Amino acid sequence: MYKTPSNDILKGYFNAIAPHYDLTNLIMSLGLHTWWMKRAASFVDAKDKHILDLCCGTGKMGYLFQEKITFVDFSKKMIAIAKAKDKDHTHTFIQADVTQLPLENDSFDLALCSFGVRNIGQLEAFFSEAHRVLKQGGELLVLELTRPKNPLLLNLYKVYLSLLPHFIKSKKAAYTHLKKSVLSFLDPNELEEIAASHGLYLKKRYAFTFHAATCMIFEKR
Repeated sequence: MYKTPSNDILKGYFNAIAPHYDLTNLIMSLGLHTWWMKRAASFVDAKDKHILDLCCGTGKMGYLFQEKITFVDFSKKMIAIAKAKDKDHTHTFIQADVTQLPLENDSFDLALCSFGVRNIGQLEAFFSEAHRVLKQGGELLVLELTRPKNPLLLNLYKVYLSLLPHFIKSKKAAYTHLKKSVLSFLDPNELEEIAASHGLYLKKRYAFTFHAATCMIFEKR
C-alpha cells in the first residue's frame, strides 16, 4: 500500500506543478475531467448556498458555480492561481490545511472536494472537519479518480499512468506520487465507511466512464 507523503512534501509537489495542474488533470483523466466536474456539479442544488471548495487547486470546480465561494488549499501557488481568476473580487481565498480548517462551526451549506481526497494523509481528520463546518443537512461532494473495474481497462489505465512521470521529467517525483495515489487509494466503499464514522452519510453515488472517476455526495445528519 502506497503511503501518502507528509504535508511538507506534498506542498512542495503541488507548488511545483501548480502552473501545470489543470493540464495534469486533463492528462490523468484522458481529457474528461472538465466533463466529470460539470456532471458532478449538476447533481447538487447550489442556488443561494454558502459553498466551500476544499483542496481547491486552481479553483476549476468552484468556479463552475455562480454563488460566492470560499476556496481553501494548502498550496500557496495553487491558491494564487485560483485567486487570479477572481476578476470581480467576489470570493474568499484561504491557504490552510483541510484537516485543520480556520472556519466556524456549521457555516457552510455545501462543501466540494474534487481530485483532492486521495492526497490527504489524515482522512479521518478531513471528514471530521468537513462535518464540523457544514450545517445540519449540508452536503459534501467528493469527486475523485478511481480505478476501472474491468481488468483489461484497469491494466491499460495502469500502463497509461505509468507514462505520466515521463511527460514532465523535471517534476518526476510529483507526478510519480499522483500516479501512485490513484492506483493505491481507497475504493469508494471504504471512503463511504470513513465518512459515515464522522456523521457524513452517503446520499448519492455516480460512476463516470467505466468507474475511472466517482462522484460521492454525503449529507451531514
